[in-house]
Amino acid sequence: MVFTTLSTSNNKQRAFVTRDLTLLRRNTASLISMFVVPPLFLLCLVAVFGYSSDKIGFDYVGFILAGCLFQAAMFTAAASSMAVAIDIDAGLVERVRVLPGSVGGFLVGRLITDAIRMAGSTLTLFGTAWLCGLNMTWEKVGWTILWSMIIACALSLVTDGCVLWARRPVELASVIQSLEMLLLMFSTAFIPATSVSGTLRDVVVHMPFSPLIGLIRTGNPTDLATKDAWEAFAWLVTITILGITLTIRRFSARRDS
Repeated sequence: MVFTTLSTSNNKQRAFVTRDLTLLRRNTASLISMFVVPPLFLLCLVAVFGYSSDKIGFDYVGFILAGCLFQAAMFTAAASSMAVAIDIDAGLVERVRVLPGSVGGFLVGRLITDAIRMAGSTLTLFGTAWLCGLNMTWEKVGWTILWSMIIACALSLVTDGCVLWARRPVELASVIQSLEMLLLMFSTAFIPATSVSGTLRDVVVHMPFSPLIGLIRTGNPTDLATKDAWEAFAWLVTITILGITLTIRRFSARRDS
């Protein structure tokens, strides 16, 4: 009986992964934001600021790569929230909750699809960065990819959780897509903190995105200052726990209703 239940659960997970990946492959706009927009941002910014940065000995390619990886993570989360919102409006989520094992399959399928999407963006960004002269050790490459993937999954969890609680899920997902770039510009994604002065600098440095971008940028967390490391991990844990809590409580509430 246990083996039958596990087999059924695994089949449902595979079915949801196949479904979500098929929908991703057919979504041209999502593929563009996955493979084209982040590398294009990197190319444009390196073209504008790269030469001047090289003159003062500043590795702008390595710097901007972290910002573009976080941008890709945000695009992944925004696309995930829109996919969940469409599923809610279509009534799929309501059907999922009444089928044994389907909730886990739905959530695992969504998370695996988001991870694959982020992996595709990451490979494209690294390829573009190397063409632009990126000089990074393989150890740091590994750390950078690891934190990028973890952050992408955490952002997807929290945006999906918020959409699950929304009265108008598609509208909220659209708002997330509209605001993400504005919030990203108000961080250390594309310019160093030293370029911002006054009180505004403290706001930019400590807004949630900047510590997470700093974690991607540094790679090995032991190379971060203690205060910066604690701040980055605090935001990462908070976002992850919030996303998991919102999702679990929402599906539990749907089942009990």
